[in-house]
Amino acid sequence: MFTGHWLVADMDGTLTPTPSRARGRYLSLSHCMATGLGYGPRYRSCLPWLRCFLERGGSVCVVSTAGKRIWMQLYHDLAPAVFGLGALEDGGCSGGLSPASAACSTSEARANAAASAAPGTLYLCGFTGAAMFRTRPCQAVWTDMDRLYPDWRHQSSVTSNPSPSVADPTGPAVPPTAVGIEEWAEYRQQVIAVDVASGAAADAAAGAASTTTMDAAACAVAFEEGRSALVRFFEYASYVSKHNVTAATAFFAECLSAKYHAAFTALLQKLLDEARPALASSEEEGDVAPRLCFAKSRVLSRAALEASGVFLKETNDALVDVQRVPHADGTIAETAPIAQVVVMGIPMRYFDLIFPSASADLPPQWPCCAACAVAGAGAKARIEAVGLELKSQPNSVCLHRRDVDKGTCVRWLISEGNSGKAANGLSFDLQKSLAFGDVPESVDRPLTEFPPMQFISLAKDDVAADGRVGINAEAPQGSATCVHHVGGEEEGTALFLEELLTSCMKEAGEDRGDASCGGTWFTPGRVSACAARARARWKAVLAERSGADSPLSTL
Repeated sequence: MFTGHWLVADMDGTLTPTPSRARGRYLSLSHCMATGLGYGPRYRSCLPWLRCFLERGGSVCVVSTAGKRIWMQLYHDLAPAVFGLGALEDGGCSGGLSPASAACSTSEARANAAASAAPGTLYLCGFTGAAMFRTRPCQAVWTDMDRLYPDWRHQSSVTSNPSPSVADPTGPAVPPTAVGIEEWAEYRQQVIAVDVASGAAADAAAGAASTTTMDAAACAVAFEEGRSALVRFFEYASYVSKHNVTAATAFFAECLSAKYHAAFTALLQKLLDEARPALASSEEEGDVAPRLCFAKSRVLSRAALEASGVFLKETNDALVDVQRVPHADGTIAETAPIAQVVVMGIPMRYFDLIFPSASADLPPQWPCCAACAVAGAGAKARIEAVGLELKSQPNSVCLHRRDVDKGTCVRWLISEGNSGKAANGLSFDLQKSLAFGDVPESVDRPLTEFPPMQFISLAKDDVAADGRVGINAEAPQGSATCVHHVGGEEEGTALFLEELLTSCMKEAGEDRGDASCGGTWFTPGRVSACAARARARWKAVLAERSGADSPLSTL
């Protein structure tokens, strides 16, 4: 039914809850649906609707700044729909194949089954669009599973062993990622259009424009600038808190999500302990709020910053995360291409102060010394000189190749769909595609710029208006009218998909639809009406919850 139709979606805050809503954790779709994040059955999950769309031939492309975490949060829940492993209601009890996949147990039946009930493909585009993975064709996966796990059709124990805290392995047997997905390696070799004016930045960027990843030299610059940014942020946090960790806890709570509060308080305490001699000397001289410089701190060593879980134990993140492209099984070679460097714990509200365009842009309370002021003012230029760019996110900063963003995958799909040689018969039509994101004013903005593909905004209401103003002012001609605001983050996505897919299936059941004859189910009128109904339903949900203690209101 939905063959040739696409959903292109961000993950955090669009399909899954952000750590702010999930008490600092990264949760799978099934975990959220099972627990309801405190709301039980009243919680709206995207899972059944994404499965419904995939089972009926639609393709889903998830594009995120996250890396292989996408697999842990999404793959195990969506693979059953892609590989025909049974309905959501099975709950893992039967372990049997759905009729479509059972019919494909013999080579003679496979072609007919594929033609009559071919599911869609799941694409996982991570690292801010730097690498693309996709599910393999069903027949190839079933053949490999029969060879590697002869009893897999009769048990529910075959998984790639996800962490229970991240993914819930219940359900029918799911092929491990090493069998179920593959990297679309050609994607990383596409030529990126570098748009810089001239000079050294242009030469450096254009010199390596044939890949979406960065080289070792650029990575070294990114790491050092990431460390320097953390130094400046902690110097400021310490100064405005008068070097008192109790006051600093309140400061961190005001500008960062929950997973950073205790971790950053503990880290600041270590920095203050290390700087105790300098602090004591200043206090003896009568300086009640001295400037402390953490630039040479051994606490913020490279080894500690790049190691997972040293400072951010709960989510096992590295503070300066050098992210390399993994193999399909999740392992990462030491020489694997570097996709991006993510600096955790840099609040969006302080981005322009941590990375100022010039020293004069800084208020007097920011730099601890002249050296740190100069380092901050020159950071952007040094980053751009090696062909990288900075992208501010709510609680982090991402450094990646210039002109690689969430729109890169859309441009690639358009190109491959038009080439006539795309694998698996790929067809990508903007009129048959929808994009989703919860931060359309920044990291998700590229997904708003492909009219006639329509964009569904799941932004919170308090930022949605400003985001729409920015989009309207800067978007390509015609794209602003393709943006529909629903709100509600991942629950808003679920409400919209419920409205949309229910509408489409009802029309198909009445035999009034013409999408199967080359048209689109995602007509502007249908999408606009479904977005309006979903928006109204989300407002009703908020009104219902406003009278009770909201579990999410404290997250």
